[in-house]
Amino acid sequence: MSKIRFLIQFLVRFPGTEVTGAFSREVFPIYFEIHEMEGEVPICYVELPNIREDDPPMSGCTGILYDEDDIIFHGLIQGVKNGNGWIPTVKLVASSGNSNVMNNLKSGLQGVSQGGSQGGSQGDAEKTIPVIEKLLYNGKSEIPEIFGQLKIPYYDRVSPVSSIVSIINPQESAVVEDIEKSMVKNSMIIKQSCKDCLSAIDLEIDASWLSHVEGDVDITSRIAKKFHGNKINTLTPTNLESSWPRFGTNLASPSSARPSKYYVGHSVLFPENEIHMNRNDLRTPKIVIADNVPPFFIKRKWYNHKFSICYAYHQFRKETIKMKIENNYRHSGVRKKVRIDLKNIQEFVESPFSESFFDTDIGIKTYKRIIAMVENYVKISMRDIKISFSMKYAKGLTCKHWFMFHGVQYKITNLKIIANKKMKVEAMAFEKNANLFKIDPPKIEKKPPREISADDIIYDIAVENDGHTQTQKLLEFINAGKLSGNINKSNYKRAINEFLNKNNTTIKVITKPLKTQYCTHQIFNLS
Repeated sequence: MSKIRFLIQFLVRFPGTEVTGAFSREVFPIYFEIHEMEGEVPICYVELPNIREDDPPMSGCTGILYDEDDIIFHGLIQGVKNGNGWIPTVKLVASSGNSNVMNNLKSGLQGVSQGGSQGGSQGDAEKTIPVIEKLLYNGKSEIPEIFGQLKIPYYDRVSPVSSIVSIINPQESAVVEDIEKSMVKNSMIIKQSCKDCLSAIDLEIDASWLSHVEGDVDITSRIAKKFHGNKINTLTPTNLESSWPRFGTNLASPSSARPSKYYVGHSVLFPENEIHMNRNDLRTPKIVIADNVPPFFIKRKWYNHKFSICYAYHQFRKETIKMKIENNYRHSGVRKKVRIDLKNIQEFVESPFSESFFDTDIGIKTYKRIIAMVENYVKISMRDIKISFSMKYAKGLTCKHWFMFHGVQYKITNLKIIANKKMKVEAMAFEKNANLFKIDPPKIEKKPPREISADDIIYDIAVENDGHTQTQKLLEFINAGKLSGNINKSNYKRAINEFLNKNNTTIKVITKPLKTQYCTHQIFNLS
C-alpha cells in the first residue's frame, strides 16, 4: 500500500449571509482501521496529526482516505475524539449508508424476502407483495427472523453505491480468484459446527377470520302437528290470516325481550280445497239456541301452509396447515417448531361467505411464500463452516465477494483493514445441494360449521285454540249460557262473536338463543 492521504472537505457559511462555500484540507494519517461486516455500513477510524485550531468543526464533513492508486474509504465524519497521547481520532461512516439508500434497500429486501423462490411474473409479484406484507407482518416494516433473508444489503466503502447481494449464491454476487495465494501462512483457522444447522422445521400456519353464515330450517310439519288432524284449521279464519307471520318477521325468544337472530323466511298460508273433505270436518256440530231459533252451524276453515325460519350470524373460522420441512442433506438432530399466525385475513377472504382461505388464490400464494421463506431460514442455518485468516491488502476485496477454498465456496462476512499492514478476513460457507429439502404434503385442518336443525332453533310452537279446541269451548260456552239464561234469542249472535274473538286461533313460534356451540370456536351475532 503506497503513501496514504486523508482529505477533509469542509463546508462553511460566510458570516451574515446564506452563502456557503467549501475548502479542503489534506493530511497524512498516522493510523487507520476499516471495519466492514456483512449487511452493515462500513466504518473507518483515522488517527490524524494535530488539527489546526482555526479549522471549522469536522463532524458532518466528507472524509476521503486514499493513496496514489485509488480511494480506500469514502464517508461522512460522525465524530472526533482524542485518543492515546491526545491524538485526534476521526470516525467515518461510509457514504453509501445514508438514510435514503438504506430505506430503498429495506424496501428491496422486503420484496426479496416475500418473493421467495416461486415463479410468477413481475407484475404479479408487485401486486402480491403488499398483500403478503399485510398477512405476515401486520403492516410492520421489520422482517421476522424466521423469514430468513437470502439476500442482504451491501454498502460500498469507497462510493455512495449500495446494492443487494446473495448470501448463498455466488452467481448473484462477485467472485474473486486465487485468494489463497495472498493468505498469510499459518493464519488460517477453520471451525465447523452443526449445532445451529436445522434438520427439520415443524411448520404450522394459522388463518382465522369471521365468515358470514346464513341458512334456513323448514318447520312446516312441526306447525301442522300442533293442530287437530295435522292441518291448520280454525273457526276464526279472518283473525288467523291477518296474524299469520309474514316474511322477515323477527321471532321471539323466551329468555330475552330483545329480538332474536331468527326471522321468518318462506311463509305461505292458503285455504285447503274442501271438495274431498268430510262434511263434518268443515263445520261445527249443529248448534241449538231455542225452539224458536233455527239450528245453525259455524264454518270451520282448513289451510295448507309452508313455513321456514332463517338465521344469519358471523362465525369464527380457522384453518391450520401443518407440515414438516426436512433438511435432506445435513442432519444435526436439531428441530424447530415454527407457528405463523397470519394477520388481516378478513381483508382478503374472497367473500363474506368464504369457508376457506388457503383454497383461494392469495391463500395459495401466501402458503408458497412462507414455504420459500422457511426454506431460506434452514439454508441460512447451514452456513456453519467458518474460516478466518490474514492476507495481504487487496483494495477491491469486500463483503460482497465469494472465493473458492479447497473445493468449497465461501462468502466474506467480515473484513478488517489495518494501515500499511494486512487484512483480516472472516468467511462462511454454504454447501448447496440440488435436493436439499424433503417437504411432506400439507395437511389442512378445517372444521365445517355445524348444521343447524329445527331442534336447535325451536323452543316451542305455541298454538292456542285450533278449530277443534274452539268447537269444544264454544259448545260448552253455549250450553252454560243457555242454562244460566245469559244466552237467548236476542243476544246469541253477539255472544258467540265475542267469545270467538276472545278465543281465536293463535300461532307463536318461540326460538332458542343462537348458541356458540353451532360454531367452530366462537360466535359474533349480527346486530
